[in-house]
Amino acid sequence: MASRPSDDDERLLRELGSALRGGAAVQERITTIGEGAFAWYGVDDELEFASLIHDSLLNEELTVRGELHRTVMFACSSVTVQVERSAGLVVGQVVPAVEGDICVLLAGGDSSWIRTDELGCFSLPEVPAEAFRLRWRTATADVVTDWIRL
Repeated sequence: MASRPSDDDERLLRELGSALRGGAAVQERITTIGEGAFAWYGVDDELEFASLIHDSLLNEELTVRGELHRTVMFACSSVTVQVERSAGLVVGQVVPAVEGDICVLLAGGDSSWIRTDELGCFSLPEVPAEAFRLRWRTATADVVTDWIRL
């Protein structure tokens, strides 16, 4: 005759079930990050890649002062993209100056588009909380930067 599971066994099964159900939020975040990464898989073949050529964070004199100002610069054969963070603002400029669209792609997969003005200047609506890259598009260019975290 089969006996009824003990209270300890039932408690163990409840705790195990609870632990397995609690992983859904973590699983969803991992899935979102993975989908974001694969959404851009192969796109780099079509884009010109702008590498990081300057980061003010690497300048010891500026780092010692502890200011919240940071400048990064990316370059490729067709453009240079400069991005500055200061006092919670992020502004930048694409040189040579041409109006175009910039996609701000976050590491988690979210993205938003902003427009450069006739001087190639742009500003982000907020400082990204996670790593991001910029994709700049005009009628004649399609450039993507390295990933960066400001």
